[in-house]
Amino acid sequence: MVPASERWTRRSLVSSDRPATVTPTPTPVNVAGKWSGSWRSYRGRGGSLTASLTHSGATVDGTNRFSGSPCFSGGTVSGTVVGNSWSGSITASKNARVDLSPTASGNQTNGTYFVASDGICPGDAGTFTMTRR
Repeated sequence: MVPASERWTRRSLVSSDRPATVTPTPTPVNVAGKWSGSWRSYRGRGGSLTASLTHSGATVDGTNRFSGSPCFSGGTVSGTVVGNSWSGSITASKNARVDLSPTASGNQTNGTYFVASDGICPGDAGTFTMTRR
């Protein structure tokens, strides 16, 4: 026979007075469309930017243009959406790769960028914000 204290321990492992907590999976945001906004480098430069994005499943593709940047003027965008966040990169003019870490909500997206390779501004980083037109 199992002592009472041991029965209680076994029972407590399989039952709980608290309901299970379920964390909902966020609904993926749709980032398709034409976007415009601004960017600002941590080095002090800034300017405007535009993007035209398509979104199918979890994949984002498109093009973008920058103004005011001595590093590059634009490029092609590719990325992946998970919930309200998406990550990706821009293959920019002058052989630069720019990594993106934005979040999106409705018609607004903002985040950070980092010039990851080549170009004339390797290591540059900053923030950007865009609104869907």
